[in-house]
Amino acid sequence: MNDYNIGDYGRYSFTIKKKRKHPIPGDSYIITGFDLCGTIVEADERNVIIQDNDDLIYLVAKKNIRSFQAEKNEKLPIHEL
Repeated sequence: MNDYNIGDYGRYSFTIKKKRKHPIPGDSYIITGFDLCGTIVEADERNVIIQDNDDLIYLVAKKNIRSFQAEKNEKLPIHEL
């Protein structure tokens, strides 16, 4: 099992499982897959919070992270118009 630490930056692939508001018989959950670059900003025994390059936050169970590939954190500069 991988140990994820605060500040780990790279490409994450994970799923988030959410209960449907109006369940379909036999399929009461929506499972969405994500593949993004981000940084771990918080971690505990079971969960991590990943912040992507657009500053969106994802609360992910460690068991749902399918893969992690470390990369250099090189945010591109934002040019103002």
